[in-house]
Parts: sequence; structure tokens; C-alpha cells
Amino acid sequence: MCHAGCPQTAGELKELNQPWRDVHNLADAGSPGECDRLEADWYTMGTSRRMPSRAPGAGSCGTTEAGWLATAHPLRGAPPTPGTVCFDADAAGYLDCFRSVPVDVCACSYDGGATTTFSYKLPKLSRCYGAYCATSEPLAPAAPPPPPSNPVEARKCFLSVRVKTDKAVMDTTVNGMWM
Repeated sequence: MCHAGCPQTAGELKELNQPWRDVHNLADAGSPGECDRLEADWYTMGTSRRMPSRAPGAGSCGTTEAGWLATAHPLRGAPPTPGTVCFDADAAGYLDCFRSVPVDVCACSYDGGATTTFSYKLPKLSRCYGAYCATSEPLAPAAPPPPPSNPVEARKCFLSVRVKTDKAVMDTTVNGMWM
């Protein structure tokens, strides 16, 4: 239950299962915290864990810049999905994506469909103030697709302008109405 472009066995994945990666673990005050010095490869956050889907806040995950997946996790069996990991550098919202890196994400089952394992093709980080975070919180259900547009309600836009030169008269219509 895994796309051919994704790691085919759990043994092909490197685990990032350290307890300090949890979104609820805070870095020690005055310390830059943990730092990922990983080689580019396929990683998992461990059994029943994944990257968070929202910014956890700076200092979370035992590090200064907390890495989270800013794009959607794929469905199980989907091809490797391009994504973006952002690094949150503050407790407010304006630095939620202070730095970012491109990643590929897969969702596979290695136990006959009982669970889904998310794997991430992560790049080597160029700075050592960040680390990839993990959570065991379930994914929020996908938002329903928007309703199809109704062609009857489609709005047509017409603009007409007429200018007379000697008397400086100007007529303007928008959607057939005089303005």
C-alpha cells in the first residue's frame, strides 16, 4: 500500500523519533536547543507520528526554529507529494515560515493497512538553529471541495465609455447601467 516512488519498506526509512522533537517539548531557556545535522534522505517521525501541520511556535520541539509541514499530507498510496517545511522563529504569526525547505512526502502502510506511516525526503539544513518537529495528533479531516460554479450566476462585465470632444460630455456604462 505504497506508491512505487515512495520507500517500499519501513527499513528504508531513517527514524527521527527522539522525545525532544515533540511539539510540546520546549527548548531550555537561554539555549538554542537541538539542531538537525541530517544527511538528505527519507525519514519518518516514528510509529503513529508525523510532522505538525501548523506552526508550533519558536522554542517548541526542543529547538529555536521549529520545522513543520506547511503543505498538506498526502493520502495513503499517493505518489511522492512535493511539500514545504517551514521553520517557525517566533511565538506570533508573522515568522511562522521564517525559513523554508522543499521536501517530498509519502504516506504508506507497511502493516497491511492497519496504520499509515508518513515519510519525508528531507534536505540537509544549511543552518543549525532548526529541527524537524513531530506530533502524534491525528490529522484534521480534509476540507470538502468547493461547490461547482453555477454558469447561470456567472457575472458578465461590460464597460462602455463615450467621450464628445467639443462639449466634454462623457457617458459611462457598467454591466449595462449608466454611471
